[in-house]
Amino acid sequence: LGRTHRSNQAQPPLYMIVSSDISGEHRFASAVAARLMQLGALTHGDRNAVSAVDVLAGSNFHTTYGPRALSKLYRAVRGALSPVDPLSPLYNITPEWLRSQLAEKGLEPSSAAWQTARAGAMEMFTTKALQEMESVGLMREDSDGTLGVTGAMMKEKSGEMGGSGGVSRLLNRLLAMRVDMQQKIFQFFAALLDAEVAEAKRKGEYETGIVRPRCGDIKLKQQEVIFMDPNNHITTSHYEFHADRGVPFAEAMRIYQQELSEDPDTHTHFVFSVNQHNDCHYVALAIERNERGRKIQGRGRNRSLLPQYFRLIRPGTGYAGGDIDRDEFKKRFQSVSDDRVKGSWLRTRWTDEYNRNINLRQQPLHLISGSLLPLLPSLDEVMRA
Repeated sequence: LGRTHRSNQAQPPLYMIVSSDISGEHRFASAVAARLMQLGALTHGDRNAVSAVDVLAGSNFHTTYGPRALSKLYRAVRGALSPVDPLSPLYNITPEWLRSQLAEKGLEPSSAAWQTARAGAMEMFTTKALQEMESVGLMREDSDGTLGVTGAMMKEKSGEMGGSGGVSRLLNRLLAMRVDMQQKIFQFFAALLDAEVAEAKRKGEYETGIVRPRCGDIKLKQQEVIFMDPNNHITTSHYEFHADRGVPFAEAMRIYQQELSEDPDTHTHFVFSVNQHNDCHYVALAIERNERGRKIQGRGRNRSLLPQYFRLIRPGTGYAGGDIDRDEFKKRFQSVSDDRVKGSWLRTRWTDEYNRNINLRQQPLHLISGSLLPLLPSLDEVMRA
């Protein structure tokens, strides 16, 4: 491809994987996304440019979490792991196609009627999915007559268990299934994968790679050498920065307008909540996201439905550390009307909250730089502690 992202360019490129409703195509989209994410500087304009990784990660299923989701998919289809048992880890995982069906019936999420309808639909789905996956060779018959998963299905080409080979095989075999079952099986796998990533984030085990601090202002406070290699005298340094993570109203409007320009049907919008104790209004910008913190692309998404998750941007604290799910979001927040967004209502409250939370806006940021390999065991031990 060559370099696609140049410094000082008039317009940065837009990376987007395009596919049809035939879910088997995600096999090729995932391979392309994985390759583009490895190009490094070829997809970076300068140090301030948004990485292609941020855009393409939602289409890449060849990750360390893919085989875990695949294992749960096989166990659910075989009946070894029930998606309708309240004690099962799959009980709260509902694929997008089923969410759309239940929403069209007017059922409220987590209600008794919703759970009953979900249970019946999931039982019917796993039965049909088992038949489809057996017909394309994704299941084999064990000596006792039950259907199981071959060891090769979970191996990489190198022969190691738990690699991405199993994910590639699943996406390949999807092409031999009926289109409607392709979509249902793939969206269930995607929901399981999102749940794996969300759980890793909750435990603090998710590897985000290179992260650019999201703050409006950052200044170096102090620097010190904490280690020097006795052989080659290469140093490791500790930097302490002073960061202001607040988001002024002009920046919030820029983010909002950018979301609208990229997707006119976006559910990103300004919201507010009311403190019952002092009757104060607290405002925020809610950006639509999936469980992996990415925009959903190429998954046959129903744009009339609210997304599964939102990421909040507040005046005083900036980007929230975690996303809020759809049900909790609907309970806590109300939408800001267009008249209030265009008028002075939103600007006044956003600015007041931004100026009022100076102590919350400012926080220290620590960075270890230099020769890291000799200190990796110690750093890992400290971080885990």
